[in-house]
Amino acid sequence: MATRLTGGCLCGEIRFAASAEPLSTLACHCADCQRYIGGAPAYQMAFKREAVAIEQGEPRRFVKTADSGDTITRLFCGACGSPLFTDLSKLPGLMIVNAGAMDDQSNFKLAAHIFAASAPHWHTFEPNIPRHDGDFPRRPATT
Repeated sequence: MATRLTGGCLCGEIRFAASAEPLSTLACHCADCQRYIGGAPAYQMAFKREAVAIEQGEPRRFVKTADSGDTITRLFCGACGSPLFTDLSKLPGLMIVNAGAMDDQSNFKLAAHIFAASAPHWHTFEPNIPRHDGDFPRRPATT
């Protein structure tokens, strides 16, 4: 049986589905994610872009240029404000889905923390989950 993960916003105006398991799961502690989610951290799942389909409604978009120069597009429900997706120009083949927007969160298994240095002092970290002070380390280029 094929994987089908579903989710949506608080008011039900926007519904989406993912047709594959996430490639990665993470908790992002950057200041922008803290503001976007309304707390810390943003629990997220990375999917291949083609695996995520918006089946109902049309999210609103907010575009910001990060300190790195990359474009970050946040997609959210215009009616209830629920944060749904993050689209990163530096990762064009991926769509980041907020775990809190999923209908069933029981299978979410955190793989890593990123931008952990930006976490509020009161946040606690699981001891067995990898923690990166910034973004994921870049792999060296191969020739």
